[in-house]
Amino acid sequence: MNFEVKEINVWSAIKVSFVINAILGILLGLLVGFLMLFFSALISRLAYLPAGQTDFGLFTGVASIIIFPVIYGVFGGIINGIILTGLFCLLYNLIVKATGGVVLELKGAEVSLRQAGPTTYQRPEPIKEPTEPPPSPVEKKEPPPEIKPGTPDVTP
Repeated sequence: MNFEVKEINVWSAIKVSFVINAILGILLGLLVGFLMLFFSALISRLAYLPAGQTDFGLFTGVASIIIFPVIYGVFGGIINGIILTGLFCLLYNLIVKATGGVVLELKGAEVSLRQAGPTTYQRPEPIKEPTEPPPSPVEKKEPPPEIKPGTPDVTP
């Protein structure tokens, strides 16, 4: 079964790409931070520098484990996640109008397409007022017969 991707929603692609790139940026920043921590210690020992002094300044030591993940996460999430993804989606949508689109061939079980719901709001039918009042849920009991004064009681 063949499907064709005719358009990519820019905003949904940006949201997904931002989250993925921010996570990958933080992981890459942690990796770079640990590598800087390792190599700064190695360079300080090889260069016979006094203890605690390195050539890299602020970007070494424990600070690198905090600084690099933030830098890579923010720039990876903002630049790659928002700007480049948005530009590539817009570019794809423009090119698709001229060339057609990417055709996907899906094999295996049949793919069922969901039926789309109504695209416009349909006002529901108004509630009709009842013409007669509804029956009372409490059953009506007949009142007891009136006893007139002066009548003899004939009950056994």
